[in-house]
Amino acid sequence: MNAARTVLRGVLILHPWAKLGGSMEDPTVITQFRAAIESGLFSHVCRYNMRGAGASKTKWTKNIWDPDIQDMLLVAQHLLQLPNGPKELVVIGYSYGACVAANLMEHVPEVVAYVAIGFPLGGMANLALRSRDHWQHLADTPVPKLVVQGTRDKFAPMTTIRDYAQQYHDMQPAPGPLDLEIVDGADHFFDGIWDMVAEKVLAWIQKQLDAQQVAGA
Repeated sequence: MNAARTVLRGVLILHPWAKLGGSMEDPTVITQFRAAIESGLFSHVCRYNMRGAGASKTKWTKNIWDPDIQDMLLVAQHLLQLPNGPKELVVIGYSYGACVAANLMEHVPEVVAYVAIGFPLGGMANLALRSRDHWQHLADTPVPKLVVQGTRDKFAPMTTIRDYAQQYHDMQPAPGPLDLEIVDGADHFFDGIWDMVAEKVLAWIQKQLDAQQVAGA
């Protein structure tokens, strides 16, 4: 059963850090965007440039993520308030985008699934982005979550990813399901396997939506 046509549903796709060249034209983001449209799961598919990407401007401040989080909340609310807009949202974040997206669920109850691709939990990334603080927001809601991670990701060593995933699963009370999808041999950029990653993400989303539909029947 395809859960797509039972409810208007949107997906928001967030890109890597603009300061390092990230934008909505990133290959991982573009592939996720196109695959989401072709999947038929979504009535609304949205990607946009965060501050400092493309033609947008920004002033790099200490808490660089705060303006991006506020912008994301505004974009999500805009989607939800459109005429015939979505009633549910899925959020997909890649790299820094996964950090920003982790802050959406506690503010927007319409979010029904969260996907992180290459969550940058490594030491240097944490110093620059406070990524481990953003990770903690994953425990704030019972929304189902997927983390897709390559075994050769220099921004997030596998030992760190597994340790943080285990800490999440050990929390009491349980904060909701979190699945870890390991892509053997992949680095942070998933070069040449963008389609495969998109297939894994959409298959997981389909599974969650079908389960939610059955639970609500």
